[in-house]
Amino acid sequence: IVYSARDGIEAINILQEKHIDIIITDINMPKMKGNILIKNIRRNSNYNGIPIIVLTGFYTEKDSNELLSLGAQKIIFKSQFNRDNLLKITMELLNEKN
Repeated sequence: IVYSARDGIEAINILQEKHIDIIITDINMPKMKGNILIKNIRRNSNYNGIPIIVLTGFYTEKDSNELLSLGAQKIIFKSQFNRDNLLKITMELLNEKN
């Protein structure tokens, strides 16, 4: 099952209500930016093991390093987006988790 959130606040609410195996997020979202979402997820030990992929179009290498240090596992730039690559990365992270 795939759940979709309009913003980071809705994503947190879904995390509290549903079992989530992996998170794919953007950085530029209304109400709560993706980097704040990642911080909030990583602060909660219940969600610490959930892999996070960031799909973004606006970040530099410095920003990417910050996102990785916050707890994202992978960053995919929208300009390099490829559905097959996203599926491959998703499966790799899910297999590492188990």
